[in-house]
Amino acid sequence: MAARDVGFADCAPGGVLAPDLGADVRRGLVLAGGGLKVAYQAGVLQVWLDEARIGDEPLQFVHADGASGGVFNLAMWCQGMSGRAIADNWRRFAPVTRGATPSLSGTALFSMRRFRSNVLQGIWGLDWPTIRARGAPATFNVFDVGAQRLRTVAPADMTEDLLVAATSLPGWYPPVVTGGRRFIDAVYVTDANLSATIEAGANELWIPWTVSLAGRWRNGPVSQYFQIIEASANGRLHVELDRIAASNAAWARGERGSFPYPVRVVPLVGRVPVHYLLVFTRRAIARAVEQGVSEARGWCADRPGVTLVPAAPPTLPMVGGIRFRERLSGRVRVATDPYARLAIALTATARDVDALRTGDRRLGLTGVVECPAFGGRRPVETGELVLLPGDGPSTMEYRLDFTDLVGHPLRLVGTKQVRHDGRLDIWPDTTTLAVTVSRRDVPADPGADPVADPVADGTLRLRAWSFLRLLSTVRGIAPAFGRRVRAVWRFETWFLRRLAEVYLRPREPAVDPGFPVGEGPTNAFVVTDNRAVLAASPDEVWGRLVDASRWHEFYDNARDVRLSGTRALAPGTTFRWTTFHTPIRSTVVTFEEGKELGWTWKGPLSRGYHVWWLEPDRDGCRVRTVETQRGLVPWLARVLLRRVVTAGHDRWLGGLLTATSPGGAPRVSSDPPGSGPP
Repeated sequence: MAARDVGFADCAPGGVLAPDLGADVRRGLVLAGGGLKVAYQAGVLQVWLDEARIGDEPLQFVHADGASGGVFNLAMWCQGMSGRAIADNWRRFAPVTRGATPSLSGTALFSMRRFRSNVLQGIWGLDWPTIRARGAPATFNVFDVGAQRLRTVAPADMTEDLLVAATSLPGWYPPVVTGGRRFIDAVYVTDANLSATIEAGANELWIPWTVSLAGRWRNGPVSQYFQIIEASANGRLHVELDRIAASNAAWARGERGSFPYPVRVVPLVGRVPVHYLLVFTRRAIARAVEQGVSEARGWCADRPGVTLVPAAPPTLPMVGGIRFRERLSGRVRVATDPYARLAIALTATARDVDALRTGDRRLGLTGVVECPAFGGRRPVETGELVLLPGDGPSTMEYRLDFTDLVGHPLRLVGTKQVRHDGRLDIWPDTTTLAVTVSRRDVPADPGADPVADPVADGTLRLRAWSFLRLLSTVRGIAPAFGRRVRAVWRFETWFLRRLAEVYLRPREPAVDPGFPVGEGPTNAFVVTDNRAVLAASPDEVWGRLVDASRWHEFYDNARDVRLSGTRALAPGTTFRWTTFHTPIRSTVVTFEEGKELGWTWKGPLSRGYHVWWLEPDRDGCRVRTVETQRGLVPWLARVLLRRVVTAGHDRWLGGLLTATSPGGAPRVSSDPPGSGPP
């Protein structure tokens, strides 16, 4: 005769799934999937986590496990939210206006993009740095498509991508690619990983179960799809229950079971009258939450040893947050390519604008890093933006953690310097990001290990069209329209006021080594840097440089040089001349005999500084000349001027060589670039 099927009915006192554990009770929480039915589960958690008491003590769980839709509630529990906060988050969830949207990619029917920004990052406020740092005893279940294996992930390793992957039903939502691997919902393998909870030390499993056990067959492709889900979830559940029952029976006979100790199963089965996925009203979700609260209270009242305390007051909705998207791109130096293209496309989220205004300047960042050297488009695992901390001159600091195609953990760190030290500098300051990319798995001190050096560095910029797009993406995050508008208004007024504090007060001149105050490369619109080694002595080169009235003999770009009262340049000498078809007036401000010569200059809607450094070399004289330009014309024509002026100064160096050592050939200097003398 066939053995009797084991099920939740055997969890009643005296059943094979309800052994006597004595005083050694170690509770585990199993948050099974169930689609949107897990709103009921959130109501149960309000009671179990906040209201239920055993021996006047709140319930404590040594481990919690989540699969499929249950991972949403597990993530909130791992973040430290109360049961009431978890339930209230679901009460505020509107599936149509804040849920999934149709996908245009062709990979699935729906996309989770809006759900991520509006719900996970928005009204639910999932904070992944907090989840990872708290280290709650938990496991998240997700299916690795490439390996064809179930993966259990600890909170310390969880990301938003993995959370979304754990609920990505094939056909309905696209798989999620993260860390070079493709993941989907684990429901076809398990909807409740009882074994993982037992292996973590629990011997009493509290399970709020929402998947239908009715075994009723319905026609139609949608109904049958979810009946496949029910068959997979319930089938795996019963395999686990059979194993627990057999293990308990062995322990009862004095033998060793397949689990290291007897295990008691404590289920709360809810018959939730909402669909797993096709729910269209916020009211239906809220009703499922209230059903969970009501049935959990009744369940606790009927359970010996469990008492209830008054319910906690409702949690306040989010005061109001904001989010916006930003894209920066540019060139970086990597080992294989000195001009590698790198771009970052980010979504920044501040969950509480008032907290941002009062001092907590951290925003969460999600998005992608795009660079062929790192394997193309790589998702950001964790990211943070510290926006204008403190008062007065400040910074915008970006930190992005990601993994390259071969699995190396990398960190991109970028900084925008917000400091008023030049005219028209608000645009370059707020749109220029100096970045470095380094390995996360090596010591931070470069002296400790050579591979700790940055693997890439360069400059990214926010282009004008990207800036306009950024402005169009600023959105408020709050349950009500009025609060969303208020959040955007308060953020934008604060941001503009902070910029005004910096840029509407007297400039703070930039200080660059080797340059007069305010004349260095920092915040200059045009910077050129030319170097060569000439087969002539420094004295010969110096003599040609200070004899400005004869520049035209070897440099065709110097015309009509007129010095005031002298033939050679000296400290304080003022001279007028035409260069690059532009009449300018120059004044010598730096003069060190045989070593350094520099002059400031002014022209139509432009000004600048030009310096020459000379140094003896085994082959003659090492020469470096740097020019910086500021003003409206350099700002408008900066790309063209960099090329034209660089080419002109190359001719000047070539002319110096011809004048000092006819027939010689200049040798390009190998000095590293920098702001100071050679």
